Amino acid sequence: MNLNHLKLGPRLAVGFGAVLALLTLIVGIAYWQIARTSSGISEMSVQQARAGLARDWVARTQVNIGRTIAIAKSSGQPQVEVYFAPQIKHTSEEISVIQKSLEASVTDDEGKALMAATAAKRKVYIGLRDELNALVKQSDAVAAEALLETKLLPACDAYLASMTAFQTRQVELAHASLEDMHAHMTRSSEILLGLLGLSIAVGVAMSIFITRSITTPLRRGVDVALVIASGDLSTPVSSNDRDELGDLTRALGSMQDSLRRLVGQVRSSTD
Repeated sequence: MNLNHLKLGPRLAVGFGAVLALLTLIVGIAYWQIARTSSGISEMSVQQARAGLARDWVARTQVNIGRTIAIAKSSGQPQVEVYFAPQIKHTSEEISVIQKSLEASVTDDEGKALMAATAAKRKVYIGLRDELNALVKQSDAVAAEALLETKLLPACDAYLASMTAFQTRQVELAHASLEDMHAHMTRSSEILLGLLGLSIAVGVAMSIFITRSITTPLRRGVDVALVIASGDLSTPVSSNDRDELGDLTRALGSMQDSLRRLVGQVRSSTD
């Protein structure tokens, strides 16, 4: 597009409009990136909170398993069972609350499958634990020891392994969310810096083009005026520009023609 075919007002509007459009684009992208970053931070916080909850879940379960084993090993010492039983009950209630909270917060299929597997293994573990406690109360040390070694300990290992797998997945998801956030912020910075550089380049280019489109015809008009002022009316004056400066140049040409005719009339009258 030839800028000299535009009036000065639209020409300046094109230049400033291009810069403002890029600035608007930068602000829009920045706002979008901020919103996405805020959403990512919220998601990352949820993942980290879930990982911490899973860690507490495993820790409380390990404590309860240790108490259960202590009761089994202390057959014939009812005071041990009396001491640990209320603690086991209280911690089991806390574990149930954590488990329900995790089940409600997990939305992906793999996480739900791990939770379901863990719940099933916990059910087996609790059944064996109740059976063990019954044998301990009956003072059947041999049966209690056999149940502990052959069934309860393998069930505990399977239960903890399933819980640990879930915990590990939550930690991995939290780390992946953090890495994704860092990568997103890096990309956002690169995009904004690129748009800033593009805005500067467009602003500089538009200022150069607009300045030249104004100063060059203006300088040409000054030269024409100087030529006419020196008395030279023979130099052709014309312009194809459609802006105000082109109108000025053509007006100077018309003035030159009028002066030429006037001089001719004066010369003819004098002759």
